[in-house]
Amino acid sequence: MTIASRTTQSHSLAEIASLTWPYAAPSRGDYLLQLDPASLCRRALNGVAKKCAIYPGIDIDIPTGANEKQTAPEDVYAATAAGLKAGAEGLIFSRKYSEMRLANLAAGGKAVRDFGG
Repeated sequence: MTIASRTTQSHSLAEIASLTWPYAAPSRGDYLLQLDPASLCRRALNGVAKKCAIYPGIDIDIPTGANEKQTAPEDVYAATAAGLKAGAEGLIFSRKYSEMRLANLAAGGKAVRDFGG
């Protein structure tokens, strides 16, 4: 997930988390796995205090290894819904359209219709 501002400046999740981490630096590198997308989005929104929009990037069908998890429609729906419920003004479905399966894009569209206001 990448968070981008309206000014097209992008920050990785790790950069956002390091800027807004409210506690002492974690001792393990897997702390990002313990944070859900909605809480990261809310943290970013709170951090910019409405000075810019936050558009969470939803990675769809990123190439992975044969034994790694493949994107499922449920994943896209859940991530899209989480960003919208957290208050994001919009979302970016990313990587390459030609690599995205239509079922996954449809799941993102359904979440936008269900939660996009």
